[in-house]
Amino acid sequence: MIAGAFGMLFCFPFLWSANMADLVGAGFPFVSGAILFSSGLLTLAVFNRNL
Repeated sequence: MIAGAFGMLFCFPFLWSANMADLVGAGFPFVSGAILFSSGLLTLAVFNRNL
């Protein structure tokens, strides 16, 4: 989760650029960071549920 959040926060300022290379270069890591963060949340939910 920490790696995903760091990746998303690091790439976020580049998403506001007018340059297409910056958008593509920041878009893919942002999406992969979101995937890492959401999979971490799902893992925490599975491990912390009460049976």
